[in-house]
Amino acid sequence: MAGLSKLLLKRCSPGFLLIEGVIAAAVIAAFALLAVPQAVRMYREAVLEYEAVQLLHTIRYVQALSHSTASWPDGMMPQREEYVPSLRFSRTGYSVMRGRRQVVRSHSFPRGMTMISTMTMSRPVYFGKEGTVDLPFSLRLRMEGCTRDRQIVMSLSGRCRLDRVG
Repeated sequence: MAGLSKLLLKRCSPGFLLIEGVIAAAVIAAFALLAVPQAVRMYREAVLEYEAVQLLHTIRYVQALSHSTASWPDGMMPQREEYVPSLRFSRTGYSVMRGRRQVVRSHSFPRGMTMISTMTMSRPVYFGKEGTVDLPFSLRLRMEGCTRDRQIVMSLSGRCRLDRVG
């Protein structure tokens, strides 16, 4: 094997190895130009999917908490109002609230991601005793560079689902 490389090096002109290296670097750069935008797009799709699933889990979690606080005895109504969980949405994130003012957890979306809702964003979402909502709504999550949006649809009966739209 060593003899073959010596034979090839003797037959080639002195700058040939440099030209091969430049051509190989150009081919690698061309593949990188195609692969990097695709990798960024895949990353953004994964971030959008992750955030949508996390929001869906948070909605279901608050719904389950509402079920437990709604089943308190009627004599404890004043205390119950202080602990009723709710969700408040904005274009750039959402907050889990306890009562009317206390923020338990707040989440901001990554840069480039926004949320659009069919309801007024300033209005908090409360769940009833059986997990129902007083007004059905949908939340659409968008990310720059993604072709398909994610939409969370909440029905009047309290069922929520995740759709891929667009």
